[in-house]
Amino acid sequence: MARSVSKRLTISGILRAIQPLHVGGMADSVETDMPLAKNGMGELYIPGTSLAGVFRAWMERFFSNVDVLENFWGSQQHDSASRILVEDAKVFIPDKLSEELWENISVDRRWGVTAEHQKFDYTVLPKGSTFPLCLYLELPPIELANTMRAMLGHLVKALQAGQIRLGAGTSRGLGQIILDAPQLCEVDWHQKASVLNYLSDKLESRELDGNTLIEKAVLPLVCRHPDILHVTIDWAPIGPLMVKTTYDGIAVDTLPFVSGVAADKVALILPGSSLKGALRTQAERIIRTVLNHRNLSRDWSAQLEVPLVEPLFGGAKKAAKKNSRYMPGRGCFSVNTCYAKNAVCSTQQWQEIETAQSPGMINSLYESLNRAGLRDSPFFEQAYHLAVDRWTGGAADGFLYSVIEPFDVQWEPIEISLDLSEDRFPPELQSPALTLLLLLLHDMADRRIAIGFGVNRGYGVVGVKNISFEWEKVGNMAPYHWLDGISLAPPFSLEQLPEIKSLQNDWLSFISRLN
Repeated sequence: MARSVSKRLTISGILRAIQPLHVGGMADSVETDMPLAKNGMGELYIPGTSLAGVFRAWMERFFSNVDVLENFWGSQQHDSASRILVEDAKVFIPDKLSEELWENISVDRRWGVTAEHQKFDYTVLPKGSTFPLCLYLELPPIELANTMRAMLGHLVKALQAGQIRLGAGTSRGLGQIILDAPQLCEVDWHQKASVLNYLSDKLESRELDGNTLIEKAVLPLVCRHPDILHVTIDWAPIGPLMVKTTYDGIAVDTLPFVSGVAADKVALILPGSSLKGALRTQAERIIRTVLNHRNLSRDWSAQLEVPLVEPLFGGAKKAAKKNSRYMPGRGCFSVNTCYAKNAVCSTQQWQEIETAQSPGMINSLYESLNRAGLRDSPFFEQAYHLAVDRWTGGAADGFLYSVIEPFDVQWEPIEISLDLSEDRFPPELQSPALTLLLLLLHDMADRRIAIGFGVNRGYGVVGVKNISFEWEKVGNMAPYHWLDGISLAPPFSLEQLPEIKSLQNDWLSFISRLN
């Protein structure tokens, strides 16, 4: 027997990537370890299953109405099909940009170099890529229908606020999307005029506001709020600061990493993975110091098993230990990719630098900067470095290399999110996690954490101007936390925080338990 359907809602709009995005597909070449998904026509796309899976996970996390959720999304246990359908979405990349090859490494904690077998690359969609959203919901002819409407309304609001991430690396600066211009089209199968308009393609869509769907809920609907602390760091580099590209140029050996930001525009960036890696390294150093852990395992995965750091930053997937307070897998600490605000150039200008080669010229890079119109730019300075022959004291043969060094770059704030919700993070570790975060911020303000390439050679020094805290307010109740609204300016001191004594006591208790 077919199930009853009273109305059909169609929600459409444009999903826009406000951070780079990776949704993986099957490997079709040896050029990259993790390619993007492509459909049967070879076009980049986002599978409907990927979108539906993210939407379902979001609803299951923030709503406790199990019966409604099973009716909404279907249930294998009750042999019921989903009432929602999400179509595949073809990807549209901004003009004159293309998919980008990024690189990721894991560091061996003993030597500070890339761990064996822990280097891989992947392709991402640049910031600004768009893809259409087309979602259908078949409503049952009962009061449950309005509760489903309200759930859908909350989902739309979360998408419009950029609170949902898609794809891989969502805690490392990837996958943040936002919904633009949502539209709602509704078919009432009990109304003859509505059915005729649907069959003749005369139904009109109207602008959708998530609140209009939420207000129609008959049954009380509680949308749980996540306990997420957002930290915004206003900063500026002290000297050259950059992340190196995965490839070398022709006339220049070391290039700063750039990524698309708009049609025909690229900018210097600091990937979220680089920022998160630098902070994690310092966090592990802090914990190992206070616990006096000096011996490191030769096994890279075992090196990640640092108390508090592993559940906070994430760890290698493995079976959870019985009675363990630490959760392996995805961490609760996220860092957005950071973009330069003024070091922006066209794709053609950047290609001139990458492919610089002028046979017969003494300085081909100089000529290429001239042709690209970037010779007088303070953001792209050419520099030369050499290695010294320890026997003669002169330059070693074949060890002169060139670098494009960025100066006077204005960067976006570094944005950190810490999800301390009980379903994501052990409650007994929340206070120590906040303390560790504050210690990391204090070290960054004291210039103890360098970022990016060449940090042992004068690159990557960070000067912090201001640190502000905001507690995310989502759902029916606005949570309150004592850090909400606090802003710290130089000279930075943790002693000025109102609850610092309580945090210190909890930190000492946590350390004593581990010792």
